[in-house]
Order: sequence, then C-alpha cells, then structure tokens
Amino acid sequence: MAERGNDIHRRILSRITNIDAYMLQWTEAICNGQESAVPPDSLQETINPYHSDSEDDEDGAKHYVKEPTTSGRIYIQDATTVLYRYAASVRSLADEISENHKLFDFEDIDKVFGVPKAFRCTIDFPGTPIHRISGAASSSRAEARRSACFKACESLYHSNLLDFRLVPLPSHLRAQYEHEAQRSSTKDFTSDMKSGGTRTYPRKLPNFWSNVQKGFPTTLYPLVFYVDGKIDDTDPFGPLVLLTREPLPDFHLIRLFSSGSTIPVRSQRAAPISVEEVRMREIHAFSVRLCRAIMNKALVCKLEDMAYFLLPLPRDWRPPVNTGLYVPNISEIVPWDVVSLASKQWAVVIRNDSSEDTEADLEDAIVQDRWIEFTRRYKVVKVRRDLTPLSKPDDSVVSPCAFHCRANFRPSTERSRL
Repeated sequence: MAERGNDIHRRILSRITNIDAYMLQWTEAICNGQESAVPPDSLQETINPYHSDSEDDEDGAKHYVKEPTTSGRIYIQDATTVLYRYAASVRSLADEISENHKLFDFEDIDKVFGVPKAFRCTIDFPGTPIHRISGAASSSRAEARRSACFKACESLYHSNLLDFRLVPLPSHLRAQYEHEAQRSSTKDFTSDMKSGGTRTYPRKLPNFWSNVQKGFPTTLYPLVFYVDGKIDDTDPFGPLVLLTREPLPDFHLIRLFSSGSTIPVRSQRAAPISVEEVRMREIHAFSVRLCRAIMNKALVCKLEDMAYFLLPLPRDWRPPVNTGLYVPNISEIVPWDVVSLASKQWAVVIRNDSSEDTEADLEDAIVQDRWIEFTRRYKVVKVRRDLTPLSKPDDSVVSPCAFHCRANFRPSTERSRL
C-alpha cells in the first residue's frame, strides 16, 4: 500500500515496477535459498539502518564498527546490507562471477541424529579481500550469515578498504538531510538569510577529526598524494604520505595552480602500517620537522596530540597498475633512513671531498648559507663544474652563489622529498 501524495512511496513503486532483469534474477535467488547471490551493479539499497536509533545507545556491551567520516555504525543487524552494497560496488572489479554463483556457504556443526545444532557461514566471493571469511557458529543460518558479514565489515575496516558510503547514516545526519531537503523544496532560503543574517554550514564541519582518538597510536592508515609526470619544465614531484589514526575517505582529484599551470594531484590508499614506539617517535619528529620547514617558523606539537603524520616516498613511486580491490603496501619502500636522519637534525653539511660527492649530495636538495633553522633557502637547480665563485655566468641571471656557495661558506643542506 502507498500513501496518497507521498513522493517517497511513489519513487519506491516506480523502482519496483521498472526493475531490470538482473535485479529480478537476484531477488529470485534470495527468495529461493539462503545462500543468496552476488547482487548486480544496479542495486539501490538504502543506507538507513534497520534498527531504531540504536547507534546512539551508550551500552558498551554492544559490538559495532564505527566509520569515522560520518560517525556511522555497523551493527551485526546492518552487516548483511553493507555487504550486499559492497559486493554490488566491486562486482565489476572482482573475478568473473557466474550467474548462479552462491555468495554464502553454510556448514552444519554438531549434528545430532542428522539434525544440525549450529551453523557456520563462509563468504564465497573470489577476487576480493573478504573471500572465505567465516563467522561464528550460530543457532540459525540467518544469524550465521550476519556473523560472517560482520566479520567481513571488520576486515574491510582494518584493511583501509571500507567506503563510508556503504555505512548506515547516523540519526542526526539523516534528520539533517531530511530537513535540508524539505527546506530546498519549499525555497525558504531567502527568508532565513534575512532573519538570521548569516547561515551556518554544518556539512562543512567534518566529523572525521572529532572522531579521531588522541594518544599513542600503534596503527596508522596512509593516504598517498602523487602527481603523474612532469608539469612543463619543472622537476618531477615526489609523493607525500598522509597518515591518520583512522582511515580517511577517498579524495577526488585535487588541482593545484602554479605559474598559470594546473597540476592534478591524485590520491591512493595504502595498507595500514603497524609501528613500534621507536619508529613512531621518528615519524612524529619527521612530521614536525617538515611542517617547520614549510612554514619556516617554530612549531611544537606532542605526539599524543598530533592529528596526522607525514612520510616521504621515493620520487619515482607510483601506484601499481591493476591493483583491483587491494591496496599497495608502502611500509617497505619508505626511506626510513631519511626519516631517521631528519628526526635527529634539521640540516647536514654538504660533502666537499669531490665534485661527484657534492653533485650527489645536492640532487633534489634545498640549501642555505648559515646554521640558522629559519632563514632564506634555495632550491638547487644544477651543479656546474665550469664555473668558480668569482665567475659570472653569461647564460644565467642567477647569482653564482646559488650554485657555488660552498666555496665561501660552510653551508648546510636539507633534503626535500616533497
């Protein structure tokens, strides 16, 4: 039954009556067996939870997965819906799935006179990180399926693969969206601006940082920002790793502008990094050092209060091609020697034993001419062996001091991998 004049009911009826053949086949598979099937790409499942405001329950005994971007929670009763949405979103990236492929396998446990006392469910989704994940033994197949789906959601979260768009919305966000949709339909924005003067934008205040817990982290979730190729005549840009205590959502393409040129910056998730105390303190010191160098002013922030951390990667690093549904592991390719060196001192002396050593030391380097941390710095363009500190280069307007300051001073160099 549909309520007269209810647009939501009318849209639901419209979707049902215009359902495609793949959706009809999937719904028949659900009705005919509890093993279900992988849903098609056209699945349009609601992200509203199937329980009444239990995400706001403060009972600590309830187990859930909390997504930090929207503060949405996945309870065991929501896990099956989340898994269906995930399966529909990644079906095209996974291995080829037959039309009759069963998504769930059930195992009978503790049979008595041929009648099972318990069931265990295992997810059968080849080519995905949740393949062959099993739940706990349960008294019914429905509970066993929920347990397996919840285990899969936990695995996706801890692997930095859980998309926030799959997680049910919390009650305050659902109320906010409904309120804004109603205001948009009534066109009441003008009167609000006149009566209130200025309006706040609650969606512009991200919930992510308020959901991040402070303290000493043991696991960090990396997001790598990188630039493909070169821009005009500039040097290649090296990647920058942003590490947070909770998984960040996917970023759209970011555009930077320099000298009239547009620089597209892309992002790539990476596998979580488990860190020990000594390495964590080096990461913290490197992050503070990098921020001080960029701002060229003093900065002090305790490790326990840091919201995010930074790491370098080799300049030629790019994401692997055809990674599919998995994320690359960058822990082994991070130049930890550079991180350790920068965490202990802000500059090092340029080697001058030979021209080869000097040229190797000044590759992709920032130099300065005094032992003061906050001063003017220069980017090394190139080392020329045909000049002396007293030569005047006819083919350049740059002072020779930028190339040969080593002769007059005891300069220091600060390596820059950004």
